[in-house]
Amino acid sequence: MPLVLSEVELTFEIETAKGKASCYQAVDQLYKRGGFSAGLVEGIEPDTLYLRVHPSKGDEITLLLRPDEIQAIVWVCAGALWSHEMLEEKKKKKMRKMRKKSRRRHRKG
Repeated sequence: MPLVLSEVELTFEIETAKGKASCYQAVDQLYKRGGFSAGLVEGIEPDTLYLRVHPSKGDEITLLLRPDEIQAIVWVCAGALWSHEMLEEKKKKKMRKMRKKSRRRHRKG
């Protein structure tokens, strides 16, 4: 992953209330229904990063953010993902328990 602006090409420019922002894509992740990209922003400090949502249908959404805001997004998304994984694990344990119980009933019958 590029570490400095000189290592990445200008991807797009966007007009904001603070002025023109030059955006340099550092990473992207495509998936079936669109994708995400993120990168560096120059010209509208303290916003120095961007997160862009590329839906397969509809308009792109671009968030211009400070580093601490990106960290907060990562933190809450990691928490949501962790909760999802724990819920799925709980469901699997419950299903295993139910199957075990069902097998016992069939053996007795």
